[in-house]
Amino acid sequence: FVNFQQKEYSNYLKEDVEKIYEIDVPVIIVTGITENTKKMDLQFKLYNQIKEREYFPYLLTSRHWNLAFKDDNIEEMPRFMFDEKISYKEKIISLNHYIKAIEKLKEPDLFIIGVPGEAINYSNRIIQNLGEVSREIVTAVTPDVSILGTTYQKFDINKLNKIIDDVERFLGMTIDYCYVVNRMINMDKAIEDDCLDFLFLDENYVRKRVLEMETDRVFYLEDSNECEELVNNIFDMLTSSTKRVY
Repeated sequence: FVNFQQKEYSNYLKEDVEKIYEIDVPVIIVTGITENTKKMDLQFKLYNQIKEREYFPYLLTSRHWNLAFKDDNIEEMPRFMFDEKISYKEKIISLNHYIKAIEKLKEPDLFIIGVPGEAINYSNRIIQNLGEVSREIVTAVTPDVSILGTTYQKFDINKLNKIIDDVERFLGMTIDYCYVVNRMINMDKAIEDDCLDFLFLDENYVRKRVLEMETDRVFYLEDSNECEELVNNIFDMLTSSTKRVY
């Protein structure tokens, strides 16, 4: 295998076998209902907390990142996923082969995969990229745990479940957990300009509203205790899974 930190993506498009490989270790997917849902924050929190438990995660991040230290087990989504010259089918097969090759070379205990962009179009007027990359990724690898990020909205648990249901139908997978960030879409600006604009909210206010939902499925990203509980829940899920983390 080539060194995966030297990502010349033509190296990963050479296999002629049109086959989707099973990934034999658990895969955690982190996606967001829109951009600006702090997916990178959660990816690194999961990565660090899992490492602290003496497991070996491998992280494919949702966007470019800079670290003060080198970590050979973190890299960004390969560039071929954004190449318009490569077909939908080729991207799916290539990403699947790419992740399978990492699994064989690195032998991680699990993967954390951050999904660039949005999980689904926000509305018929604000379509973003129609969740194209999200659908490609979850077709290339079947997630064992899926986490959806969302901006704050004036919703109760029923409205949030409706959002989750829409994403599940679009991506063809189950959303296991949802997190809320202290950002809110400026609807007046969105309607006026047909694009997303975000307002920042008080963290304590958002934390309080999330707690009022009284569900273990939804958590507030900035609460370290809730993030730790999320990791506990993930390990509980994977303990009973056919692809266990030992």
